[in-house]
Amino acid sequence: MGRWKWLAALPAALLATACSEIDCPLENTVALNVGFYDAAGAQFALSDTLTVMAAGTDSVLFNRGIDVTALSLPMSMGREADTLLLRFTDIDGRTATDSVIIGHADNVHFENLDCPPAVFHYITSVRWTSHDASVLPLAVDSVELTEPNVNYDARENLKIYLRTP
Repeated sequence: MGRWKWLAALPAALLATACSEIDCPLENTVALNVGFYDAAGAQFALSDTLTVMAAGTDSVLFNRGIDVTALSLPMSMGREADTLLLRFTDIDGRTATDSVIIGHADNVHFENLDCPPAVFHYITSVRWTSHDASVLPLAVDSVELTEPNVNYDARENLKIYLRTP
């Protein structure tokens, strides 16, 4: 009979150890993934300096990058649109700013009650503005939405095509 007591206790012990595991995702950063491309559709490394800011705030999301081919940027919660200001600075110190306006809907995502919630986004629209080529030749030419779901995946959400000299 002593043998059967431990066998009866085994499921309870297994259940207790299974409940102590928390299945929170390790890669839990929600980010908008952007790639830069030339007019021919080839990935492009920016030779000019790039700074990305969030319009309407004093937030600098990316500061003074050179040879940038892609970025991962945060998105706001509770707003219907984010406006990213892309400031290009050339070697002579000339600057120009273009904007990318991203309309989105927020979706609160729960993995587990023991894990903090995340906010996923669904991109509903994309618009952009470009500066005049006489100010600085490098500018946003167009933006393509490639994946509307912004979540934990590292898939590219936007392709930004650049007008190059």
